[in-house]
Amino acid sequence: MLLAWSKMKTYVAFEANENNIHEIPLFFNSSVTKEGKLLNYKPFIFAGITKVKHLTYEVIPGFLKFIAIHEILSEKDADLKYDDVCKFYKNVLVSLPPEWVHFINENINPVSKNFEITADCFSFSVEDKEVPMPQSSRTFYNLLIQLVGKSPVSESYWIEKYPELELSKCYIFSNLYILPGECRELNFQVLHRTLFTKVKLLKCNMTDNDTCPVCAQSREDLEHMFINCVNLSQFTDFFKDFLLNFMCNVDDNFVNTLDFDQAMLMCF
Repeated sequence: MLLAWSKMKTYVAFEANENNIHEIPLFFNSSVTKEGKLLNYKPFIFAGITKVKHLTYEVIPGFLKFIAIHEILSEKDADLKYDDVCKFYKNVLVSLPPEWVHFINENINPVSKNFEITADCFSFSVEDKEVPMPQSSRTFYNLLIQLVGKSPVSESYWIEKYPELELSKCYIFSNLYILPGECRELNFQVLHRTLFTKVKLLKCNMTDNDTCPVCAQSREDLEHMFINCVNLSQFTDFFKDFLLNFMCNVDDNFVNTLDFDQAMLMCF
């Protein structure tokens, strides 16, 4: 989930204001960096000091003193050195944006509001259009796919070969849960053109020729393996007759324009 969020964060805007500034996380936050690097200090995290509010007073403006931070950390690890704590605390303070520091030094921590940062605090832009932040994991990953997903290389091949083919439906039907696992795996290999035909094996230097080992007459590419091999002629003829009989009540225009090669490879 964190890796996925890192892919999306460039599309997310977060505006710190008086209602949420104390709830902002200190660590692994791109807005709080030291020389361009994210902060990460395990003793602070283990002690529960993870947000801006954990560094501030509750009844007066300003940040806690160094000795107060050291006392909090010492409750979890008595061996921590005061100088080490002070050094990192200084790094945290200088890493905070100046406007945050100014606001905290002038305003009291609104702990009584029990405010939490939610998705509503963020704005999310896709293709320069602001959209609601994802409220569920499914929506989040759908947006992630939309932003960083890439179409398989094989798509351009199939679209050029079968311009009317709806690949989105092929992906769905080829992976139906009712299919045996071996069928789904084979469907995936066909759709993505990853099946190791002799043509592909020759390109990988894993064979010395690309001739079909069954008919020994032609190059064995994907189409030859499933459709054009002469040893498959009886089966392909049977399949065509079966489809014609099955579609006896189907519109003639559909039957006449049906590409049987496509039907063999990609179904309907």
